[in-house]
Amino acid sequence: MSFIDEQKILKEIQDAEDATTRYATLSFVKRSLGRYSSAQLAKKGHPYSVQHPFPIDKIPYRDPGMINKQSGLFALSWQHSYPTLVGDSLISKSWNSAPYADDLFNGIPGLTIPRRLMDKSIPNVEYFRGINLTKGIRNGFQP
Repeated sequence: MSFIDEQKILKEIQDAEDATTRYATLSFVKRSLGRYSSAQLAKKGHPYSVQHPFPIDKIPYRDPGMINKQSGLFALSWQHSYPTLVGDSLISKSWNSAPYADDLFNGIPGLTIPRRLMDKSIPNVEYFRGINLTKGIRNGFQP
């Protein structure tokens, strides 16, 4: 007779969720390494400004969710937490601790458009998460 090891299952699921959070964080870092400098963006007419909105085909990469590297601080400021059990839910987080991260994500009212890079990564992350959790659950039930 075999029994279900709930701690093993939980650990496997936490590890799977951790792998997903790490993948998400790396995806966000990649989207934080655009190649345009401040000077190049100025020459392009400040394409992220709300003062003179640009059509999507004039925005670098045709994607306002791609953040340009500049000093590199934003890309280096991505962090994540190991998943923790809260009630019956696993909570894991990725965030950016750069002092201007909220201004990039949400835009500065009257000045810049929102730059929702995380929204662009989520579909790939969700796919990867499904694969990881399936493997984690399967591994958790192995003797």
